[in-house]
Amino acid sequence: MLERELAGRGDRLVAQFIDSFVAILVIILAAFISGISEKIGEIVVLFGLLFAVFYVLCADGLKGGQSYGKQIMRICVIDATSGKPCTFMKSFIRNIPLAFLGIIDWIFIFSEKRQRLGDMLANTIVVRKKSRSRVS
Repeated sequence: MLERELAGRGDRLVAQFIDSFVAILVIILAAFISGISEKIGEIVVLFGLLFAVFYVLCADGLKGGQSYGKQIMRICVIDATSGKPCTFMKSFIRNIPLAFLGIIDWIFIFSEKRQRLGDMLANTIVVRKKSRSRVS
């Protein structure tokens, strides 16, 4: 496994709350828009729900292995072997257990490597984002 500083459990939890808030906000916005226009209401709500599910499952595959919550908390998901940023497929694999098992998946975060069950399945770890060196 790579020698990187693992992200704190608290940082990970806050990032998860932020990401959940993003997904819920999209659904609320879609519901609000559907109330304004009956013609496109069902389509907008369906799109909002699909986007929210996609975001929750695949957001760790965004640039640098960072969902919006992870960007704010300055942590990222990387492949435990190569150190490369998480891909959309690995994000999907690591987040499916969370979608079905919820808090049970989080129990595994108390292991030495701080990996949820989904992280173990996808061979990922969550680490502190490296700060860029500034050239003077």
